[in-house]
Amino acid sequence: MGKQRKTWSPELKEQIVLAVLRGEQPVAELARQHGVAESLIGASNRPVADQKSHRTRNARCQRIKRGLAS
Repeated sequence: MGKQRKTWSPELKEQIVLAVLRGEQPVAELARQHGVAESLIGASNRPVADQKSHRTRNARCQRIKRGLAS
């Protein structure tokens, strides 16, 4: 029979992601503690990181456009 999938409470997911984002613990350490692959924790961080880089990219583009319009 196959393994039972782990279920995570939203609170625990939030704690794990925030620990990584704050730099409190490395992804590898958290993955070992919770018995999951590093990629599972890294994947949950990606949307937040993508949003930040998207905002940065948009701000940079706006500055360039303003410079070209002058």
